[in-house]
Amino acid sequence: MRYRFSDIFNFIEAASCSTISQAAIKLEISQPALSESIMRLESDVGHTLFYRSRSGIQLTPAGKLYIVTGK
Repeated sequence: MRYRFSDIFNFIEAASCSTISQAAIKLEISQPALSESIMRLESDVGHTLFYRSRSGIQLTPAGKLYIVTGK
């Protein structure tokens, strides 16, 4: 596991948005960079943290737990 502070920060900020694109704008990074950051954190954690659909993103149960506990 190679947790990066920036990946954790990006995840927390994205969790407060309804789409990855909206979160990328808020974070002032590109959408692909944010997606890569979140996928890297998901790989480190070993769980999918967001449900992704055309209508947006939602935290999975594992994502909700990670927000609260960091585990």
